[in-house]
Amino acid sequence: MKAWWLRALIAPTQGMTEVFADHRAAGGLILGLGLCGTGLAYVACYHIVENLGVLAASSVIYAPSVVALLIGAALIGEDVPSTSYLALVLILADVGLIEWSSRSQATWHKVQHRSAVAQ
Repeated sequence: MKAWWLRALIAPTQGMTEVFADHRAAGGLILGLGLCGTGLAYVACYHIVENLGVLAASSVIYAPSVVALLIGAALIGEDVPSTSYLALVLILADVGLIEWSSRSQATWHKVQHRSAVAQ
């Protein structure tokens, strides 16, 4: 049995009919969460794996947390503790380090390949 069936059995269903009674809410739910949220995330994930590699793609998992923190602080005016900003800096530093490392390794492999071909 797939996990979504299990979630469908366990998840509360009260109020679900009100969402689907309003066509705009139902359309926003399906388009916003289904296509834009999940669909674009899968496309972006495969694109990142193809172009940057698995290591860089694994660091992209932290991007929603960064975006949510920035939206909460800038648009909603949430009170964000300083530890959250520290976490934001560490996440961005991690992503930058992974990107720098993968580019350095790619350059090193190109140099090694050129020197092997030249010999």
